[in-house]
Amino acid sequence: MPLGHPLAARQSVAFQDLDGLSLLAHRNALAWMELCRRKLPHSNLLAQDSLESLHQLIDSSTLPAFGSVRALERERPRENRVAIPLQDAEARATYYLACLQGEQKRYSGLFRRVRGKFG
Repeated sequence: MPLGHPLAARQSVAFQDLDGLSLLAHRNALAWMELCRRKLPHSNLLAQDSLESLHQLIDSSTLPAFGSVRALERERPRENRVAIPLQDAEARATYYLACLQGEQKRYSGLFRRVRGKFG
């Protein structure tokens, strides 16, 4: 959220607080885009195909933008912006990594790396 935005001082926001705003988002986050279309029917979702374009717009505009906790951990802090969590339960996702029981040995290294990074 841009620092000068009326919602920037909030500890958290809800989808209803954002409905009606123009917002930047990444088009390839398909489940997220579908959720935003349902929860933000009066918003203009300015979806970008490339992360590079999205980051350029975030850096050069005063529009609010969506980001994930993981993305915020990997990216450099953005000047003149503050990250505000969405309080709606629908804004949280749990991901599972699964394989066939007979393939566990084959993918054991991948499972260890994922547990080490995200577990």
